[in-house]
Amino acid sequence: MRDPIRRLLEEQGWADPGRALEQLSRHHDLLLTWNRTAHLVSAGDASRRALIRHDLEALQALPYLAGHHTVVDVGSGGGFPALVWACMRPDLELILVESGARKAAFLREAVHRLALDGVRVLHERLEDPGRLIELNGDLWTSRAAGCGPLLRQAGAAGPAGLTLILYAGVQDAGDPADAPVWEGVADEPLVSGAAGRLVVLRRRGSSGPPA
Repeated sequence: MRDPIRRLLEEQGWADPGRALEQLSRHHDLLLTWNRTAHLVSAGDASRRALIRHDLEALQALPYLAGHHTVVDVGSGGGFPALVWACMRPDLELILVESGARKAAFLREAVHRLALDGVRVLHERLEDPGRLIELNGDLWTSRAAGCGPLLRQAGAAGPAGLTLILYAGVQDAGDPADAPVWEGVADEPLVSGAAGRLVVLRRRGSSGPPA
C-alpha cells in the first residue's frame, strides 16, 4: 500500500517519513468510516487502494510548499491535499475551509485524531475574495472546488507573491498561465496517472514566497 508513496517521497529526499505514513494510514481509516454517511469521496474512490492516488497527488506538490507559512485549502472535503500536507509538514499553518457541515465535522475529527496542531477547520463558504485575504494565507489551493473560482478570486484580490496550487487542466481556468497577473511556476501531469495536471502559479509583484 505504501510502496508508491515511499518511492515518491524518496525521490523528493524524505529520509524517514515513517510517522507521517502512519498518519496517512489513519486518515484513510477515518475517511472510509465517515464516507458511509458524509460522502467524502466517490464510491469508486472508497477503498485504500484508490485513496493512494489522492495521497500521491497531494505529495506531488510538496516541493512547491517550500518557503510558505500559511496555506488556505478551499473546499477541503476529505482532506486532500491539506491533511496530507499537514502530516508531512507539521510546521505549516493550514486553514481548511469547507461549506458542508458533515465534511467539516469529519475534518475536525481527523485533525483531532491525527494530532495536527497547526490545522484549523472553518465551516463556511468563501465567496468573497476579501474573506480569503483576511485569512492571511501566502498559498491557496483547491482540489475539490475546481480551479476556476479560486483563480478568479485570487486574480481579483490576491496579494503580490501569492502562490496557487491547482489540481485541474489549465483549460479549466482559461489558460491562467497566460494571464499578465500570473507567473507560471509548474505545469505537470499528475504522478498518479489520473487525468488533469498540477498547475502552480505565483502572482506577480514579488520575487518569491515570503521568507
